[in-house]
Amino acid sequence: MTPSALPGPSRGASSFEDAFQSALCEKHARINLGVDNMIQGVVRQNVIEDSITRGLFHLENPPALIGISERYLANAEQDFERFINYEHPYWAVRKIIQDKKISMDGAVVIDVASGFGNTVIPLLKDFQRCNVVASDLSESILRILLREADKEGVGARVQAVVVDGQDTTLWSPSSADLVVGGAALHHMIDPSLTISTALSALKPGGTAIFIEPMEVGHAILRLAMEEVLRLPVMHVVERYHPAANHIRGIIRDIEARTHHGKQGDYVNWENLDDKWVFPRSYLEEIARKFDCTVGLLPLYSGNTQFTKIAIQSLESYGGLKSSLSLPQEAIEVFNRFDSAFSERGHADIPVEAAVTFTRM
Repeated sequence: MTPSALPGPSRGASSFEDAFQSALCEKHARINLGVDNMIQGVVRQNVIEDSITRGLFHLENPPALIGISERYLANAEQDFERFINYEHPYWAVRKIIQDKKISMDGAVVIDVASGFGNTVIPLLKDFQRCNVVASDLSESILRILLREADKEGVGARVQAVVVDGQDTTLWSPSSADLVVGGAALHHMIDPSLTISTALSALKPGGTAIFIEPMEVGHAILRLAMEEVLRLPVMHVVERYHPAANHIRGIIRDIEARTHHGKQGDYVNWENLDDKWVFPRSYLEEIARKFDCTVGLLPLYSGNTQFTKIAIQSLESYGGLKSSLSLPQEAIEVFNRFDSAFSERGHADIPVEAAVTFTRM
């Protein structure tokens, strides 16, 4: 699929601002962005434009900040520097768009729990005649998204709204061609509400794509990590202690997200930023409930996902260099778990997957 090279207008034109304000209301007004496509209004509730950041909107009745930690709200710039990664997991979104032959020419895209724009900005660069409404509970993170979109030259085709993705009255029915959540559902207390409102927002036949952690893959990763912690060298050699502490934290995190406070130390799992790892059956149950189809695309191909993810976790989240913080014996443990499964077997037990819900 080859995106058009037609440019959008520059951010800041007063007629554009007025038009977008009109679009984000119950009347579902259409606005002309100066290119061939039109955006329909996608937000049901009345909104007010931010007084500082152009393109950022707030609901007249702001959502309560439930299930979101102070750390997430307070460390936006630091987290942006650490975690921004436009290619992972966007490649999976691109592949699904191509495989399903989703037309992006003039498409209206709702992006849920957008964060810093890991899916928003690549979409806008890839498909230059689509328009995106980004959303998140953190206005500071959305300010960063809009800033980076401007830097990338795609800011004219994205607006952002501070909302709770679990609000079932949020989006206008049948207003979007595509819904994307780069890392959305596992942050929600009740992911079914987010899926329900996404499906309602889609036009008939439309698809919602969510990048999510899966329970069985995480359970196997946890078993491998527990075996690593049983290696004497992890406790005897001091330079391996930071990695051991990081791995203990990952194990506790997986336990909390699997059992939701029913066992282990985390009884208030609702207050965690990451709340879920999903059983496939849970996603299939939701698909049956809302009369849609569900599919999974593993994010890691081949048969090395446990080793890759363990190293990625240490380096990206733990700030540790794996070659120095893990002994070879630990790497061999992860390799052994990887080699226990064929490539097809790995595809059946992904640690992370792109989950699609397609409206009938």
